[in-house]
Amino acid sequence: MIGMKIATCLLALFVTLLGDWILVDSAQIGVRVPAGAHCDLSLDPMGDSLIINIPPAGLTSLSQQAVARAPEWLKVELADNLSKLSDSLQDTLSKIIIGCEQKYLDEICFTTAHLAPQTLANTYFDPELILFNVLVLYANDGVLDYVRIIDFPDSSTVSYYVAESTPSGIDTFEVQLPKEIYYWFIVHPKLHKELPAYIDPNTGNPSPDGYFWRDYLFNHADPGYPLLRDSVIGVRTLWNSKRNSLDNGALGRATDWIQDVMEFVTYPHHDQPVRIYHLHKGTCSVHSYLSAATGRTLLIPTTVTAAYRYNHKWNEFYDRRWIQWEPVNTWMDYYPYDHWGGGDNIPGCFNWRGDGYIWTMVERYTPVCTLTVKVEDRNGIAIDGGRTIIDSP
Repeated sequence: MIGMKIATCLLALFVTLLGDWILVDSAQIGVRVPAGAHCDLSLDPMGDSLIINIPPAGLTSLSQQAVARAPEWLKVELADNLSKLSDSLQDTLSKIIIGCEQKYLDEICFTTAHLAPQTLANTYFDPELILFNVLVLYANDGVLDYVRIIDFPDSSTVSYYVAESTPSGIDTFEVQLPKEIYYWFIVHPKLHKELPAYIDPNTGNPSPDGYFWRDYLFNHADPGYPLLRDSVIGVRTLWNSKRNSLDNGALGRATDWIQDVMEFVTYPHHDQPVRIYHLHKGTCSVHSYLSAATGRTLLIPTTVTAAYRYNHKWNEFYDRRWIQWEPVNTWMDYYPYDHWGGGDNIPGCFNWRGDGYIWTMVERYTPVCTLTVKVEDRNGIAIDGGRTIIDSP
């Protein structure tokens, strides 16, 4: 959690009386310390008790009620994010948390805790989208046969079916997704750099009468194009563990659908999946955004993968590991692969999470090694403030 620390400590005050130490006061605290704030303690003037100075929580009364209702594992993160917002926005978001059905509570709290404060405070962001996103998620779940949401007392995840080839034939089995993958890469409404919003497909701009991608892609089809919802009816597996094949359960159907609705041509980029779908054209960046939205719409955990040095983007989905997926080429679980005549090695690629966190996955696409660099003077003494710049072709 950036910009926040949890201070947990046991404090004790002893005095000496006739040579023996006697405990006269103690306190145990666990408190959220926001960025720029501090928690300290002092002795009262009489010296027989501890005075603990705790930073203000920064929460409205409604926000405190919302945090109290949140699952235990989300309380601190939710409180921290709410505390960075205006009182009126805190109350608006807290009312959604307080008033939602119990089975949606964890997803709503997670989303509220892990959308950036700048996103939540954006003029064009509608707080009700947090609830709508979860409602559509559960509605889509009710249609899909290869996956189901599992609700636990304080968290949720999905269970899905996968087929694999074995010496005795095709084995189909059920897998339960780690909850952190479920929340970040299925539930989270932000795919890459776009603003989660209701979008007018004709302009790509936020609009009160617009659509959110999780609903729009599943339940809408432009004339002459297939409906995504119909494409996955009756599908029994998330994928069949086949490399570069359309015979691959829901993943194969999603790949086929993306190829049907998109043309790979140069066109001005857009980052909103609703607009991208309506235009039906674009290069790798817009394909990766639409593919990420399509995957999450179908409850397939999906992320955007970027290799800026190659000026290229694709996707990865998760089934017990992150797996390469590039629908435009019918590429699945395919490493390494050639791009722009650059050979088989792809340096400097990373995956993207909805809060802006990125992590490298170069090792899946190119050989890697550990490079240790020491910056020393002629006497072998480390140079203070030395800097090393590493570049690659």
